[in-house]
Amino acid sequence: MNDLLSVKNLSVAYGEKTTVRNVSLRLAEGAIRCLVGTTGSGKSTVLHAVAGLLGAGARITGGSIVFCGEELSDATPSRMRELLGNRISLIFQNPENFFDPIMRIGDQFAEFLKYHDSSLQNAECADMTVKALAEMRLEEPERLLSLYPFELSGGMLQRCAIALAMLSKPRLLLADEPTSALDIVSQAKILGELKRLNRETGTAILLVTHSMKVATALDGLVSVMHDGEVVEEGFARDVLSQPKAAYTKELIHSLPDIEEMRLVE
Repeated sequence: MNDLLSVKNLSVAYGEKTTVRNVSLRLAEGAIRCLVGTTGSGKSTVLHAVAGLLGAGARITGGSIVFCGEELSDATPSRMRELLGNRISLIFQNPENFFDPIMRIGDQFAEFLKYHDSSLQNAECADMTVKALAEMRLEEPERLLSLYPFELSGGMLQRCAIALAMLSKPRLLLADEPTSALDIVSQAKILGELKRLNRETGTAILLVTHSMKVATALDGLVSVMHDGEVVEEGFARDVLSQPKAAYTKELIHSLPDIEEMRLVE
């Protein structure tokens, strides 16, 4: 199976401080990989580098990021705008920050759709939005079109964010801590939907999380990051059952009990 995404020896610095050092990872078409680590481990920086969304003062100082055979580490902002929301989509930790609080859900979906296809009419956008929301198993999707983001629960709003991200049928979905702001039941539902979307659409997923529980529930590959470096990688269940790095063992010891883990199976 060909690599959809290949990151080789990636290094990133904020000012004079290097925060990611020589990180390499591969993601095949339709695969799932989680970047796992505590706050400050560099996992989100890697994700943002792939998306071309490094913050002010941050820069790639070495290595390469190849997506579908195209080098992204030196891609222009205009090229990244062409890719994002089209072949690459993103979802974030707090869906409340993803949506405009003073625009109705339906209007925000329509704005996205018309950005990519200006010929679409309002009725067409509404139909496409209802279908996307229904595919995320949201009840009464027609009613949601007229609601504002603050009228939805965190779990419902995150499902809306995923539905929006999947509208363009991306080949790669980047997810930055998409469940950490949710309760355990909502978290389980979101993880279940991500696994289903991966299975049914073939969209590959690169997901950042601080939790080995989440990585294990998604049942894909895992790269454990510590202090800006990958210290261990492999299939999530193998890493869980036979961790090699001391840092990985610490993460596993922080897992919830088995009954809580079953909620995200």
